[in-house]
Amino acid sequence: MGTIVNLDFITGFSKGNMERVRKYVQMFLEASAEGMPAIEQSFAAQDWKRLKTAAHTLKSISGYMGMTDTQNLLKQMEENAAMEQDLENMPEDITKLQQHLRQAEEELNNFLAQN
Repeated sequence: MGTIVNLDFITGFSKGNMERVRKYVQMFLEASAEGMPAIEQSFAAQDWKRLKTAAHTLKSISGYMGMTDTQNLLKQMEENAAMEQDLENMPEDITKLQQHLRQAEEELNNFLAQN
């Protein structure tokens, strides 16, 4: 997998203002740290409404990071939870999401350390 975060997108979205970039990156990191456990716990409890909400929240904030693949994955998870369909694929989707978020965190922390 190549890079998962589109740094050009977040920099452009923030009009090059590094204070805004840092703010959005921090928002993403916090949302990720809260959202991933919520998705895992919701799946374990088969609380599809909560899973849908957590996926939706992460999907939105992933957009600020230009994370198209992650957004698409979260959209699929959100829709599957809402419709209670294809739930047998959810463990694989959760694993893939964990990988996306770990990589994004690493990329973003490296970016912040250099800027």
